[in-house]
Amino acid sequence: MHPTKTLVIGIPILFTALAACSNVAEDTARPSTAVAQPGPIATEEEPSTAATEPGPTAAPEEMVIAAPSIQIGEISLTWEVQEVGEGIKPAFAMDAEGVAHVTFLTEADRGALFYAQNRNGDFEVETVVGGYFYGPIDLALNPSGEPLIAYHDHQGLQFDPALGDEVIAQLTESGWELTTVADDGHDGWDNSIVVDEAGVWHTAAIDPSQFGSGSGVEYATLVDGAVVVVEVGSGSIKYEFATSIQLDPSGSPAIAYYNDRDQQLEFASLGAGGWSVEVVDNQGDVGRYASLIFDTDGTPHIAYYVAESRESGTVRHAWQDASGWQIEAVGTLQNIRMGSPGARKITSLAFDGEGTLHLAYTDRDQLIYAQKTDEGWIGQEVVEPGSVVLGQLVELAIDADGSPHLIWYEAADIVRYAAGSG
Repeated sequence: MHPTKTLVIGIPILFTALAACSNVAEDTARPSTAVAQPGPIATEEEPSTAATEPGPTAAPEEMVIAAPSIQIGEISLTWEVQEVGEGIKPAFAMDAEGVAHVTFLTEADRGALFYAQNRNGDFEVETVVGGYFYGPIDLALNPSGEPLIAYHDHQGLQFDPALGDEVIAQLTESGWELTTVADDGHDGWDNSIVVDEAGVWHTAAIDPSQFGSGSGVEYATLVDGAVVVVEVGSGSIKYEFATSIQLDPSGSPAIAYYNDRDQQLEFASLGAGGWSVEVVDNQGDVGRYASLIFDTDGTPHIAYYVAESRESGTVRHAWQDASGWQIEAVGTLQNIRMGSPGARKITSLAFDGEGTLHLAYTDRDQLIYAQKTDEGWIGQEVVEPGSVVLGQLVELAIDADGSPHLIWYEAADIVRYAAGSG
C-alpha cells in the first residue's frame, strides 16, 4: 500500500505529494459472459501484523447511555412502495427534481451492476457493466445530477488476492465511463462515495485484513485527473462492517468506520496536517454499519449498531459538540445476521431543509423510519415486522419538500423503493 501522504485542504483538495502515489487505470471492460465463482467468505483469522497499526486519539470518557426510548407509532406516513428490479445491496440518491437514482447488483455467477431511475414514474433499469462484483456499493450525484457508482470488482473469474479494486462508474453523454481505483492488493471493499461542488468524487473503502493487508480504510479521489489513494490511519481492519464518507461544509472529507480490533467506532478526518483518527464510542462492541452526515454548522452525526449478542443489539446516534462526542441510544434490532453474506448498511441518516434529523434502520424482520424531535425519537414501521425476510440494508434520502424516501431489498433478491407522504 502507499504510505500516508500529507494533504493540504482546499476546494478542491490539493495534495502535496502526488508522484509517489498516483495510479490511474481507465477500465473499459465489457459485460462478462463467463461464469464467475462464488466470492470469498470472511474468516476469523487474526489481522495482519505486517503493518504498523497507528493509535487513534484517546478514547472518550465513559458516559451513562440511557436505554432506547424511541416511540414507534408516533409517525403515520403513507408509503408508496415500488419494485425496482431483481438484485441485492442497492444504493440511491434523490436529485433536485425528486427523481430517484438507484443502483443494485447481482453477485458472483455472471454478475452485473444495474442502474435505474423513475423520471417517468416506473423504474427504468439498465445494465451498467457485467462481471464478478461484490457489494455493498454506493451512488452519488454530481452537481449536474449525473450518477456515479462505486463498486468492488474482483477482476477475474475467481478470487485472486493480487487482483481486485474499487471501480467508479460515471454516466456521461456517451454512456458509462469506468475508472479503476488501481492500488496494490485485493482492496476496494465496503465502498462509500460522495461528490464535491466541483464534480470531483471522493471515496472510502477497505483493504481488508482477511487478505493479509495492514492498510485498512483507504481514501481515494481525483487530483488533476489522476487517481490518488491514501491510507487514513485506521490500521489493519476487516471488511463487512461498512464505511461512510461525507464532506464537511468546507469540503473536507471525513469517514466513519468500525475498528474490529478494538470493537469501537472511529472517525477519521482530513485536515491541513493530514488524516487524524479519533475514537467516537468504545462502550461495548460498537460501530458496525455506520452512517455519517454533517449538519449545516459542520457538526458530524453518526448512526451505528451496537452488538449485544450474535443476533441483537441497539442503534445509537453520536454527535460532536464543544465538549466532545455525545451519544444516545435510539432503538433495538432483534434479528441481525452478521458475516458474509450478512448485514451491511443497516443504518442511514439524512437531514431535511429545516434541519430535522431523520434515520432509517433495519434487520431481517423490521424496517424503521424515525425522526428526532425536541422530546426524543419517534418512528414508524415501514414494513410489517416478520412479513418478509429483509436483506439487512437500507438507505434514506429526503427530497426538497422534506419527504422521506427509502431503498432496501428482500432476501428473495427484490429491490424495493418507497416514498413517504402525509
